[in-house]
Amino acid sequence: MARKKTSHIPPEMPSYRRDLHKPINQLMVIAPLLVLFQAGSARAGSGLLMPQYMRLALECLGAPGRWLPLFTIIAVLVSQHIVRKDPLRVNGLVVAGILIESAWWTLPLVAAGWITSIAPAGAWQLAGANGCDGAWLRAGLEAIGAGLYEEFLFRMVFISVFTMLLFDLLRWNKDAIIVSAVILGGLIFAAFHFSLAQLTGQSPLPWGNAIFLSVAGMWWGVLFLWRGLAVATCSHIWWNMFVIAWGQ
Repeated sequence: MARKKTSHIPPEMPSYRRDLHKPINQLMVIAPLLVLFQAGSARAGSGLLMPQYMRLALECLGAPGRWLPLFTIIAVLVSQHIVRKDPLRVNGLVVAGILIESAWWTLPLVAAGWITSIAPAGAWQLAGANGCDGAWLRAGLEAIGAGLYEEFLFRMVFISVFTMLLFDLLRWNKDAIIVSAVILGGLIFAAFHFSLAQLTGQSPLPWGNAIFLSVAGMWWGVLFLWRGLAVATCSHIWWNMFVIAWGQ
């Protein structure tokens, strides 16, 4: 009697969970938001610092251009798609699911902020619309832009580079490195929202906001590792939109 051949191949992940991490699906969420922010801010203006810092850094590397930060994020996702050798097929249900589940994963922050009455850095300076259509447009665009560029830099770039340096080069414990990257990334993210005088003690630091932003940054770091860049980015954007509404 012939022995039944057993397979050691692990069972395939459910379609949604598997496709959630595919760069092509994340790109279909992030690219339109990037274009919306870049085109809208070119018309309405934007005081958002992160895209400006990213553009200055690229200029120092010899790559000037207003739209270059946008193309950099897209190029990274396209490169990941090529390296993974995924089929050029977009899962529309996953794209819709990213938008829905990212709102769901924002609820813990909304609940915590509501209970503690803590909103980031004076409602993140986005709530100054005061009924002016142009100001509301700019506030909404900055909410989108902050989610896009801050998640790309503080989560994707920082966590990836941090892990690569300490694990691939120094061979430290990977789990400890990932936990450290999430915590340190959250702290740096929070520090970015305050002035140098506040960080150095020359002016009072709103500790409630600082702690809340640190926790929020760590939470988005967990979402980035667990659910992917698009979910972390959209969750950040949902939160920013909530802050705008809260400030009113």
